[in-house]
Amino acid sequence: MARIAQASPRLMGRMVAVCYFVLVLAGFDLFYVLPRIIVRGDAAATATNILSHPGMFLAGSAAALLGVAAYLVVTALWYRLYEPVDRTLSLSAACFS
Repeated sequence: MARIAQASPRLMGRMVAVCYFVLVLAGFDLFYVLPRIIVRGDAAATATNILSHPGMFLAGSAAALLGVAAYLVVTALWYRLYEPVDRTLSLSAACFS
């Protein structure tokens, strides 16, 4: 964490951009996996789909987890990036994020 504290604003901005790119890639879970696995109103069919496609289900779960982790990193980076401007506002934005 000490390296991030000493990082330049330009580097932190680039890290935010990379994390947002990871978030876009993590959308694979929402737009590809879930529509193929989940059958609305039919839990038995959904369970059958999960059991017949365990790799797809695990890949979707991993993508969702990666998206959550990337969003947490984005929140921390935005906080560190805007902390010198106004610490209270930056902390408030991080809490609401």
